[in-house]
Amino acid sequence: MEKIKKWIIILVVMMIILVIAFIILLNFQKNKDSVSPGDLLGEAEESVEIEANVVVVKDNNTFYTIEKNMQNYFLYLKVGNSQAVYQMLSQNYLEKNSLTAENVLNNLSKIQSADYEFSLKQLYLNDSTTYPVYYAKGEVLENTKKQEHYLIIYVDQITASIAVEPINKQEYETRIKSNKQNEEKQIQRNEYNKLTQTSINNEEIAKKYFKNYIYNAIHDVNAAYNSLEGQYKKAKYGSIEKYKKHIASKQQELTSMDIYSIKKQEDFQTEEQYIEYLAKLEQKGLHQYSVSKEANYTQYVCIDDYGNYYIFNETAPMQYSVILDTYTIDLPQFTAKYANSTAEQKVLLNIQKFFEAINTGDYKYAYSKLDQTFKTNNFSTELAFENYVKTNFFVQNKLAVGKPDVQNDLYIYQITITDASGKNTNKITKSFVMQLKEGTNFVMSFSK
Repeated sequence: MEKIKKWIIILVVMMIILVIAFIILLNFQKNKDSVSPGDLLGEAEESVEIEANVVVVKDNNTFYTIEKNMQNYFLYLKVGNSQAVYQMLSQNYLEKNSLTAENVLNNLSKIQSADYEFSLKQLYLNDSTTYPVYYAKGEVLENTKKQEHYLIIYVDQITASIAVEPINKQEYETRIKSNKQNEEKQIQRNEYNKLTQTSINNEEIAKKYFKNYIYNAIHDVNAAYNSLEGQYKKAKYGSIEKYKKHIASKQQELTSMDIYSIKKQEDFQTEEQYIEYLAKLEQKGLHQYSVSKEANYTQYVCIDDYGNYYIFNETAPMQYSVILDTYTIDLPQFTAKYANSTAEQKVLLNIQKFFEAINTGDYKYAYSKLDQTFKTNNFSTELAFENYVKTNFFVQNKLAVGKPDVQNDLYIYQITITDASGKNTNKITKSFVMQLKEGTNFVMSFSK
């Protein structure tokens, strides 16, 4: 009996071993049938095929480092330093165009004006750890004239050097849409092609965006219009003709903030006239800014010396859309702040929006917020309201608000208004009455 038990145990163990062996054999056959190509290549670190990845550069320091180096390149072009330009160009470009240090300047675009500036507008990276390749789109501003430039910038991170290759727009657009991997190119470092590193802070970026928008508004109105955020552009202007009319009405303010609008001595008949012009010249600009990181963009809120808003939503360096006020569309930040405010705080926010509209010449919005009975009795048309505002308020109004008097659902504020420019010392005191409506809506009236 004991022998039979032992044999049974031995048979059971042998059956288990056979089952396990069979399962292992099936799995091996399955893996053999579905083996991936990479499994046949040996060491993974040496045999993995990497597809190049062309991506937008979103790192500010990388973007502005490339811009700085291209500014050096265009400076050499400007001053006619043929040796420097020759040594910054890629070997491929030199050989392809049969260039020497003697003839190189004859093959490249000239920069005529002493007042010029290179600005990088787009930058893409064809990634490689040691030898990254950048595709750049930039502009050279010569006074009021723009000239687009497209470039390939090869970087050797071992020698910390670069090589530049001018290309045309078509090749640039082909390159940024391609995932073709570039050949790794070593670059011999010389006196002029050293990779100069740079960094930039939020204030400098805010100033760049502000300056860029102001320049476009004056000298390239189509570019300025196209930079407006889509929903805002439709709600605020609807057409480029209305936008141009708005820009024309703000021309004096805009030109006072644009360095390219400053006249030169040759614009005057006599030196005395030029000196008189300089004495009266009043330069304005960016007064304050703030920065916030949102889910898909970085927002730069800029306010100029006239109290005008410029809200830049940046998705990558120099890639932004702009909103020019806080009231035309409900901005997420404003809506959140409004929702968490007390009734008195909401009234103050709305008064601020009302006067922001007046200060920017948006009489249509301000008129739309007047109580209907008040409008009927005092301003039967928008034009009548506009004429009243121009006669009874300042061009730029600054507010001092007292404590409210609450009567049922009406909030009454005594507001003292002064000239934000400081040119007029008079004060205007008026009583403003506001009624809060659903959401962020409101209606108001004021003492005449």
